[in-house]
Amino acid sequence: MDASISQMRQGHWLLAACCALYLAWWAIFFWPKVSGGEAQGAIRGVGVAAILGAAACGLLGATRTCAGAAQLVRGGAVPAVAVGSVVLYLVLLAVTTRAFGRQPTTELVLFVAWLGMELLCAWALGSAGRGGAAARPRSPWRSQSRASS
Repeated sequence: MDASISQMRQGHWLLAACCALYLAWWAIFFWPKVSGGEAQGAIRGVGVAAILGAAACGLLGATRTCAGAAQLVRGGAVPAVAVGSVVLYLVLLAVTTRAFGRQPTTELVLFVAWLGMELLCAWALGSAGRGGAAARPRSPWRSQSRASS
């Protein structure tokens, strides 16, 4: 069980790196446009590297997180979360396109997929009796008797 929680924690660190790299890419390619400029030269290369790194960290992080969570849940939790996420996406897609006239975007897919992943993590930790365990790593300075309480 601790290996699965550790795997989920590592996946979340990779997802945090994904967010940081995505924000760096966004700042490089979209902030200059506000002032009429465009990213060029070395900074453009950094931006391309940032979005490629974000994609790699995101895919690895989501895979690692979901694999750890899938080891902790029983039965049909993974298919239930997947089906629920698809249904939520379709509902949100219908609302945003019909009510607000927005075009479908990649962000909606990512938001719903991330929500589904986090729900799977919560379900996994709850079913293992370890709610909140991924956020509280065991301290090396605590004694074993206090760490188990």
